[in-house]
Amino acid sequence: MVIDFCEGLKMSENMRFELRKQFPAEWFPEKFYGFEVGDGWLNIIKDMFEELGQISLSDEEKPFGFLQIKEKFGDLRVYSIGGNDKITKIIKNAEIKASETCDVCGRKGLKRNDGWISVRCEEHTRINML
Repeated sequence: MVIDFCEGLKMSENMRFELRKQFPAEWFPEKFYGFEVGDGWLNIIKDMFEELGQISLSDEEKPFGFLQIKEKFGDLRVYSIGGNDKITKIIKNAEIKASETCDVCGRKGLKRNDGWISVRCEEHTRINML
């Protein structure tokens, strides 16, 4: 994991590869812009993916896929296409969990603004990492 306080956190290459390998390729269309979150949210994203894997779409519903999964202003943002109300609810629940989870380590965190808005535990506040 790389920490650049001007750009925020980036999920490690291994983590990104593992997520894409474990879940359906059709979830990641050609226009998928990637994961732009810290490793601390990995379990939230994995849990979300596992829940999404349990959903069946009817023939009338548009196929589901991700466009981008990122952190913005300290919030998990999941941009997707297709799906249904169940999928939307699962995504919203993941976004809520991330709002109280440190994006560095995955422990309980608070939204903080110490030059960069992020969700961090006490140990990983910017001031403690400098």
